[in-house]
Amino acid sequence: MLSGVLRKWIRQLTFLRPECHYQKGCRKGSSSKGCEWYLDYALSHPREYELFCRKEYELSYSPRATRAGVKPVGRPAREAMRRKLAEKLGGSADERERMLMALWMMVHGTAMLLIEKSILPSDATQARAIFTKTIATMVREAARA
Repeated sequence: MLSGVLRKWIRQLTFLRPECHYQKGCRKGSSSKGCEWYLDYALSHPREYELFCRKEYELSYSPRATRAGVKPVGRPAREAMRRKLAEKLGGSADERERMLMALWMMVHGTAMLLIEKSILPSDATQARAIFTKTIATMVREAARA
């Protein structure tokens, strides 16, 4: 049951979804908008996001899962973002791994701080603005390097 919920969530969480391209003004290939979409998705599905973050390793990658013959679903959103970063910044997807990890850490940290209300709801709009500016700056600076 839990495994099925997580697998469904993983399939839904991809930056290649049509909703990202059309509903929120996302441009195809936009890594900044991909981060925004990821955060929006996490905040609109807070319990699923927390569950996914807590259980993904245990259910898909742990020694126990390996012994049980579980085949990981993969990380389609991560792979899509790697490709988008390579398209935007040049180089190969593998060369963009460090940037991907930095962006992922920013998105995940922001999502969890907002979900757990460690950032007070009254400060959420300001936090979101800071997140947006930080992501844009990270991508812009990486493009200059």
